[in-house]
Amino acid sequence: MPKQTALYQKHLDAGAKMVDFHGWLLPLQYPAGIIAETKQARLTAGMFDLSHMGEIEISGPDASAFLQKVATNDISAIEKGALQYNMACIEDGGIIDDFMVYNKGTAYLCVVNASNIENVYNWSLEQQQGFQVHIEDQSDKISLISIQGPASEQIVTDAGLTDGASLFYMHFIQTELQNIPCIVSRSGYTGEDGFEFYLDNKHAPVLWDIFLQAGEKYDMCLCGLGSRDILRLEMGYPLYGNDTNIQTNPIEASLRWAVKPKAKDFIGKGAIVDALTNGAKSKRAGFVMKEKGFARNGYQIFSEGKEPIGVVTSGAFSPNTGTFIGQCYLKSAYADVHTQIYVKIRDGLHKAEVVRFPFVKSRVKKEA
Repeated sequence: MPKQTALYQKHLDAGAKMVDFHGWLLPLQYPAGIIAETKQARLTAGMFDLSHMGEIEISGPDASAFLQKVATNDISAIEKGALQYNMACIEDGGIIDDFMVYNKGTAYLCVVNASNIENVYNWSLEQQQGFQVHIEDQSDKISLISIQGPASEQIVTDAGLTDGASLFYMHFIQTELQNIPCIVSRSGYTGEDGFEFYLDNKHAPVLWDIFLQAGEKYDMCLCGLGSRDILRLEMGYPLYGNDTNIQTNPIEASLRWAVKPKAKDFIGKGAIVDALTNGAKSKRAGFVMKEKGFARNGYQIFSEGKEPIGVVTSGAFSPNTGTFIGQCYLKSAYADVHTQIYVKIRDGLHKAEVVRFPFVKSRVKKEA
């Protein structure tokens, strides 16, 4: 049976359409609909239940050294109170998962994809030989509530978060909000300014209601999986299982910026350096449809000369740009911006153009 988050009844009360997502019953959409939710999150704010995400804590004297071995990014660059995007790879460079690493000072919290919790946890246990570390899967204990959008700072301040305004993007604090202990990070999966709250399951319904009340005067909406997928796609963020998987390496996935081979050794480094040196055969790219058509996962892509050159991995109508957009993998020779490509939709080829990520400008609050 699918699992239920601590907020399951809240979703039912709000009239959500629930679906099974990687073994979790989660809201696909609320009565306002996916398009309305997607627009409102960029106009004012949207609130998400992300409690299906996994939380794995790494502690012990060798925690940093262990993460340097298993993660592609430079863990030593994460100061206490900061978080960093990362990937874990197998020896041939294939991506096991992408995840966030929070430096808590005494431990690191790794926030992994729901579909990969067990895989990442078991794989981490296999890699710990020779390291004095303790690896704990805390996923079933923790709820995650996210508020995203330009009004998010006002909403969380009105809800009682006194030091939210002093946080910058990709930083966090361990604090209390109305006597509820939580980790609060200024981060998200939308490209908007936003805050994410990690807390014990038992407190999640109370905090949800606090935010609902605080968000009323800003017309904050509840957002489900459907709008979350479009919002992340508008930013060009990859979704594991669609745009990345164990057959793709970070260079193919256009995630070179999150790989630091000069700083350290890590699992998969050899294969990734080879891809850097010799070039990747294919690259993840964004595209905009120039002819009306919904490019869905798995649709083939052709060149002007009708040569098969790639495949769509994510696609949607973007209400914030008014266009059909997508991500794909293309043969590297065709992945340059402005290249004309053709997506096979049903029996026809529909014109599209390769564009630079993101489709929508990011509005996160970075340090000056």
